[in-house]
Amino acid sequence: MAIVEAGYTLGDRVLYLKRPMFRGDDVSELQYRVGSLGFDPGNLDGIYGPKTARALTEFQANVGLPADGICGRSTVNELKRVYGRSSEHIRGVRERAYLRSRNLSLDESTIAIVSSQQLEAPAEILALKLRQNGARALNLSSNEQSELARLANEIKADACIHVDFSTSGVQLAYYSGFSYTSPGGQRLAELIANQFVKAIPELALTLKGMTLPILRETQMPTISLQVQSPSTWVTKSPVIAEIVLLAVSDFLKNSTY
Repeated sequence: MAIVEAGYTLGDRVLYLKRPMFRGDDVSELQYRVGSLGFDPGNLDGIYGPKTARALTEFQANVGLPADGICGRSTVNELKRVYGRSSEHIRGVRERAYLRSRNLSLDESTIAIVSSQQLEAPAEILALKLRQNGARALNLSSNEQSELARLANEIKADACIHVDFSTSGVQLAYYSGFSYTSPGGQRLAELIANQFVKAIPELALTLKGMTLPILRETQMPTISLQVQSPSTWVTKSPVIAEIVLLAVSDFLKNSTY
């Protein structure tokens, strides 16, 4: 079903709040369009949930359409007619404002370190390093990224680091898709990348925006830290833990956004 839903574009089907919820690229496009007009749909996660329904209802009321939360032909036409009047998605505006307003120390923060069950051990090394330096760092594991996002959201983490395997070298991913990039996620990824270059220059590093479920469904700045092989995770985990500690500390207190 997920593969089929990914192929929809906005207007291909009528969207409304239901169980199970609609998922797909058309929902992501709807979220981007209403968010660019100042109505907050929550995360750009491609899931038509209560926040998206509320944002759409507010948009409909604002333009004089029946405020029923149903995205049919007339609503799609109106979204396309007024699209482009704002330069930035409301989520980016609010995330930047939040990041500028806070100045946390490690002992005031909650950090989620999330991974599949296969990578629980290196994830715990990262979490332990953060805890030793005062953070409330929780190691959460599941083989489903959507479940990891739910757990991180549940503890109201200030940042989330997803531990995973890469196809080559080191890959650092932050949310970027549907013409929106998470400013906090991108900044955290850049800070970790800078520390990697200093500490482990021999590992090839790639920094990129992605739309992984763990990146799009979390409500806090999130990055996916991916290292190529199990042996690298085993041998380099202590160094990577120090990298993460330095980058997260800088991220929490840095207000340049």
